[in-house]
Amino acid sequence: MTQALATKDHLKSISDLKPFAKNLAIGGPPEFKTRTQGLVGLKKNYGLTFKSFVPLDESGPLTLAALKDGKVQAADVFTTTAADRHRQARGAGDPKFKLRGTERDPAGLQEGGTPAITSTLNAISQRLTTDALLQMTRRSSWITPTTPRSPRPG
Repeated sequence: MTQALATKDHLKSISDLKPFAKNLAIGGPPEFKTRTQGLVGLKKNYGLTFKSFVPLDESGPLTLAALKDGKVQAADVFTTTAADRHRQARGAGDPKFKLRGTERDPAGLQEGGTPAITSTLNAISQRLTTDALLQMTRRSSWITPTTPRSPRPG
């Protein structure tokens, strides 16, 4: 949600949006409208029905611009999106743990891995906190929050 909305209405979690959702536009990638981790889950788990849905990109510049410009008041913004930490957006907690946040599970891992693989993955997983992922995103990004978008050098 926007930082202004969170501050004005003292919103800290998704469930706090219930009395306000009917007056809010929410944005996200087109599939957010029909996914369990999107509007379907928000309605089922929190009773939220929004005024409108605006299809945008996946937690990228279109989504952040729509929040900043007031086109939407809430949006699907990933916890590892650097702009989230620059006050363009404010995260809302998921007190029912129904909508999965940042996925840190190894993709494609099949059962039957060796003890060495399991041990290595467990050691890595302990260090892959949301803050660590955010720091890696910032370090690897060629665009900083204060730098206008320009072609990648070289």
